[in-house]
Amino acid sequence: MSFSGSLLKYDEKTVFSLRELYGKYGYSQYKMSKFEEYDLYVRNKDFLISDHVITFTDTNGKLMALKPDVTLSIIKNSKDLPETVQKVYYDENVYRVSKGTQSFKEDADRGKAKRNAPLRKQSVRLFFFNKLHASVN
Repeated sequence: MSFSGSLLKYDEKTVFSLRELYGKYGYSQYKMSKFEEYDLYVRNKDFLISDHVITFTDTNGKLMALKPDVTLSIIKNSKDLPETVQKVYYDENVYRVSKGTQSFKEDADRGKAKRNAPLRKQSVRLFFFNKLHASVN
């Protein structure tokens, strides 16, 4: 499929360029759900930018959250593979309190992470963290 690059906005071109670059260096795309169990964020609140998290009770009674962070989900959902370095990139929306308005806002969160097994949380190294905070309106 081909299309004219002039149809894309600057941030869309950037996303495609980053995907291509990350792929060349062996990174695979990490996709996740918009929701995560709230317990993950409670146990790791020191890791988060803010302790404000949008929560709701799922139909099965579990307390869920709209994800305020991607890295914790990568750690939680990745497998320990001996002698392996896992490299992922992501382009996800997160839900955080805006510094300016103090109200919740949906933001684009883009970056890459590298994880060495078998260590867990301590082994996630964000050695090149390209955050493009593009507001999603």
